[in-house]
Amino acid sequence: MGKEEQLLEGWRELTPEKQQQVLEFVEALKSQSEATTINTEYIPQTPLAKKL
Repeated sequence: MGKEEQLLEGWRELTPEKQQQVLEFVEALKSQSEATTINTEYIPQTPLAKKL
């Protein structure tokens, strides 16, 4: 059984209140990953780095 099937099976056993908590948790995880996205563009901060 794959992860998606496990998730759906567990989801169906939850009360509507618990399902709402799961949705809120997923949204929090998504926003954390968006906030920690690595900026790959280098922006020099010091005068020496700006000269280079």
